Amino acid sequence: MVDKEITDFVLGEFGYFIDLKDAPLAISVTPNDGDIILHEGAGKGRLHGYMIEGESVDDIYIDIYKQNTCLFIQYKRGNFKEEHIVGIVNINIEKNAALWVQAVKDVYKKKKDQLEKRAEGFRSGKWRNNPVVHDILSAKLNRVLPGDYLNSSKSYPIHAYKELWQDKYVTLSLEYLKEETGFKDDIEIQWYTPPQHHYPYLVDKICYTRAGYDSRVTQPLEIMFNKGPREDKLGIFPLGIVSNFAIVYVNNYWPSNKMSLQPKSLMAENFTEFCRIITKTKYRNMNCFFCTQADTAVHYLLNDAIMKNLINSAQLMTASAIHTLGDWLIYHHANGVLVCDIGIAHQVINYLTKTHPISVDYAFVPYDKPITVGEAFRKDDPLWGNICARALEDTLNSQDVDVKKSIAKTIRTAADIGIQWFKAA
Repeated sequence: MVDKEITDFVLGEFGYFIDLKDAPLAISVTPNDGDIILHEGAGKGRLHGYMIEGESVDDIYIDIYKQNTCLFIQYKRGNFKEEHIVGIVNINIEKNAALWVQAVKDVYKKKKDQLEKRAEGFRSGKWRNNPVVHDILSAKLNRVLPGDYLNSSKSYPIHAYKELWQDKYVTLSLEYLKEETGFKDDIEIQWYTPPQHHYPYLVDKICYTRAGYDSRVTQPLEIMFNKGPREDKLGIFPLGIVSNFAIVYVNNYWPSNKMSLQPKSLMAENFTEFCRIITKTKYRNMNCFFCTQADTAVHYLLNDAIMKNLINSAQLMTASAIHTLGDWLIYHHANGVLVCDIGIAHQVINYLTKTHPISVDYAFVPYDKPITVGEAFRKDDPLWGNICARALEDTLNSQDVDVKKSIAKTIRTAADIGIQWFKAA
């Protein structure tokens, strides 16, 4: 049964919106990218604080469901196709609904046409269907992005992480590229260090279009989690797994006391138990709120839990920047906690240590299943992916003493943020 009734469709200058009877502006669609933001409130079958990227949308349409006229969104999430019912369309606004749907469909058609037009003539020659290979060879340049996530436990703000083994990996990748393609000229390596970044930013730079060519990243070294919408675009060379995330709290307030949180200890046997604890924990009839970093593995996991009705969407909030997460915790320390990956927990605590005289720590929470982490590559260039996979494997198996020491150092650094490395050095 659908308990959501759509009361209005709005075609605005800055986007396209839908009002639900009990949730104004429940749906917004950005006019340029077609990203869909959903704030439908709490309840089964509702998405709240959720975004569907425009490129993941397959269709928006009106159809009959259980004798009601309903609006549907079909989209991709990872390797799965999903369908979401926005709500029942009131008979009095069916004409407005049809106009709204057509306007949104036009957004996606326009974007698709633009991408196809940009692609025309962008690449030519033998390697035109291998975007990274083509662009490295044509520019004689490999733009490499050092990671910073592995430095999360060291300080805030964090800085680029580049170990000797990563240098060897990049060098070998270019050697094998020249071997594979017969390219004879020198290829320059440019180490590209952007400002502090987030995952959607990285995906855009790695899976760049013609419009983003000048700021492209052809070989990323940032550690990536293999979870969420980016699975459609990025493959992962596995380096390790992460089994737990963090719940960050201010000591000696009721969230930590009520949930019996202990530093660096498991607060629940499994993820389902965590959901039960955090939804049942109350103080003077007040729920515990929790905030997570947007577009991360933890965020996607919590959204899945909302869809399964394991947690209450009204309790969940999101933020992006480290200082925003830290400031949120300070403001909500009496009735809230942060839930984030362990690396982010370190960054938040390091930030708060420098800015607030307050005692903060974190406990562990098990993911629903371990998540693979590693180096990323764009899926639409399997040739470059195979070259990099070979280079990475040979680097990790190197018998060079200095390279082995470098790998051992990374393994210790990764362990500080909860990454269990596959390859023992």
